[in-house]
Amino acid sequence: MNASAHEDGCDDHGWNAMRSIITCAALTTGMLTSPTLAADWSAAGEKPGLLASETTIGDEDTVTPPTARDAARTPPAAIAAVAPADEENALLPMDAPLAELAQAIEQDAVDFGLETAGGLPAPAESLDDGDMPLTEYVVADGSHPGRRCPRWTAQIDALLLWQTNIPSRPLYVDSVTEQTVLDANQAIPPVSAAPRYALFYHRDPCHAFEINYFQIQSFAGTAAVAPGANFYASDNLPGAPFADILAAQVNTSAGLKSWEFNLRRGQGGIVTWIGGFRWLEWNQQLGISDLNDGGATGIDTYAVNTGNNLYGGQLGADLLLWNASRAIKVNGLAKGGVYYNYQAYQNTTLGGDQSVAPDPDTLAASKDTVAFMGEVGLVGEYKIAEWLSWRAGYTLFWLGGIATPTNQLPLSDFTAQTTSINTYSSAFLHGVTTGLEARW
Repeated sequence: MNASAHEDGCDDHGWNAMRSIITCAALTTGMLTSPTLAADWSAAGEKPGLLASETTIGDEDTVTPPTARDAARTPPAAIAAVAPADEENALLPMDAPLAELAQAIEQDAVDFGLETAGGLPAPAESLDDGDMPLTEYVVADGSHPGRRCPRWTAQIDALLLWQTNIPSRPLYVDSVTEQTVLDANQAIPPVSAAPRYALFYHRDPCHAFEINYFQIQSFAGTAAVAPGANFYASDNLPGAPFADILAAQVNTSAGLKSWEFNLRRGQGGIVTWIGGFRWLEWNQQLGISDLNDGGATGIDTYAVNTGNNLYGGQLGADLLLWNASRAIKVNGLAKGGVYYNYQAYQNTTLGGDQSVAPDPDTLAASKDTVAFMGEVGLVGEYKIAEWLSWRAGYTLFWLGGIATPTNQLPLSDFTAQTTSINTYSSAFLHGVTTGLEARW
């Protein structure tokens, strides 16, 4: 129902008006094209059934056909009395059924399904819109006049997403060659999965309200370096001079939660406009640990947690890209907005036997800032039944102006006990979706 409703569906009176026009045209044509009066006027010297004030013109006994005003004042019985007995040219009374009127003008009969006992069609005003079910409304278009559309639509999709843009930052190097042996961007997470729910209430063919929710966790990635020919040393970790490292590992995880409340407005074409409010939360963690050999084997840890809470309005559009078949259609979706990132925070914790600070020690910072969130998707639907469709597509999410762990690493100095926060980072998620849509 996003973009398939036609503009006629936004006005329930279009079909009633069209039916009245067709009916009046059929009756008028039948009256003016009947050959009966023309034959009688040519054979007789006066016009039967007309007013006494009407006279013949010229010597050929031909007259001008009566006006609609005169015909209206001439009783049907008077016209029938002077009509010839020829059935082919017989004048039909105006209360004749539509089938007989259509035959008189050599047209196929039009069955409106609304004839009264006298044969004439009932007026359009006799239709009672209140008889329609309260849970449905009617959309009229060229191919499905008066077809009924659902009041509710529910969608449930499986999101299968990847996180791919963890920034590069060397963490450990070879103590002899100074070559990087472990980088933060090596911990790219595998695919993460979660359900997404959407519910639409269609107020009419042009307006709908939408609630949309999903929460996807994990995005858990890991990378490690095994013992080598030389010891390793920490790099780009202020206040953490880890040395004589035998092995090291980095772990990352993240989660995205989103609520949407939207109004969808269609114009009867292929575009449905979207506007509403969205809240989302992006939390991400980075943990570093190593095994050192400082006379006795020990463990060092370095952990960074970040959080972002985004609130704000968004705008977008749902575009019907292909609907050549009633069973299959393809839609494109794009929406985004500028959000208030309330109390974006980071906290960094240092621990282990090589720590220069009390064990453990945490430095934290937070601030309010402005962020951006954009979503783009392509979805195809296959209609399994009139009320059920299968959906599959591809979706991308982009968050900008947020705090992420990797960009906090150079900010915390445990020796000087100082820290700050970087909110100029971004996160990029993409993947496939598949699910079902039900309508009732």
